[in-house]
Amino acid sequence: MSRAIPMPNAGAIKPTDFTLDALHQKLGTPDQALVDAIVDEETREEFIALGSQIASRHILSDAPRIYGVAYAFLSTATEAQRDKIDVSQDLVAVGVHLARELTELNNGTRKAGEEADAGRSQAEREAAAAFAEGLGLRTRTVKLLKGIAGRDANERKRVDDRTGTAENAEALAQGLEAQAALLRELLAHESDKIAKRLALYGATEARAKKLDDAAARVRATAKAADARSVAKVRQLEIDFMDGVNLHVLGELIHAFEAAHDMDASIPRLVPIATRRLLARHGARRAAEVAPEAPPAGDTA
Repeated sequence: MSRAIPMPNAGAIKPTDFTLDALHQKLGTPDQALVDAIVDEETREEFIALGSQIASRHILSDAPRIYGVAYAFLSTATEAQRDKIDVSQDLVAVGVHLARELTELNNGTRKAGEEADAGRSQAEREAAAAFAEGLGLRTRTVKLLKGIAGRDANERKRVDDRTGTAENAEALAQGLEAQAALLRELLAHESDKIAKRLALYGATEARAKKLDDAAARVRATAKAADARSVAKVRQLEIDFMDGVNLHVLGELIHAFEAAHDMDASIPRLVPIATRRLLARHGARRAAEVAPEAPPAGDTA
């Protein structure tokens, strides 16, 4: 049974209160069972694939505002209004909790990197730089390949399958090589639509070679350095938490959007930094939405 969250009086939260910590103070810590209900082993890889498409900073930019607006409205909504919104205040509490966890995970990873940086050898610095560059290229290439795949669900799944993970240098290198192989398959594709998308996105053999070269640099620099420093990169866990947070944000946005269609007095929750993945879509469907424009930069 979920813990009932008390409804404050109207005006209890102001726009200036839209911070994760302020919302946490008002909502409290949700029951762990509610948090656990968001994800199970069958969906872990799905969340990782979703989270790899966006940087945490974009999620953490939107989360306080979206959760703040949802909390403020649900706190003072009439029974008739709440009846049209198919999510509860408990989901807002879970979302705030998960966003704070994502913040701590990113801060901890950054701090660990800064502390380790002082004692790194030149070889370790080169390994870390190659890993970061390879990770950024991997993220950009996911967007590129999905743009080429268009709305074909099978082709988009192939992109996710080839992306791999970034839990260590070897995993990242294998993912980059798999992306290169898939790009070459698309370059050899006989479909006229695929050929036109390749041209629109500027995808060439040179990009495939760039992926192979990045994979080789990741392997070579990791071997030359103390590989333990590279293996500590927790990008896989960050991708997972990014995906979980996107899912919760998407569920709230979708529920409020549907309710607004029935009753215009219910606000929309409009994503800004995460709009590419969440605008008018639940996060579980976001991976099936074609990119709005050719990739213009790194999201990592």
